[in-house]
Amino acid sequence: MSYVQLLIHAIVRTYKSELTLPPDERVRFLYQEMYGIIKNKDGRHYRINSPLRVL
Repeated sequence: MSYVQLLIHAIVRTYKSELTLPPDERVRFLYQEMYGIIKNKDGRHYRINSPLRVL
């Protein structure tokens, strides 16, 4: 049996790195949803972050 490890580095940016999401509970909810999807797929996340530093 072989062992496979896949690392994905995903970056999502807006045009000119403009802050388009307000620093409120919607951003926190977005990050919690991303974490939940990763966890439900038995994945490991190293960092979910943005310039807003809401987590």
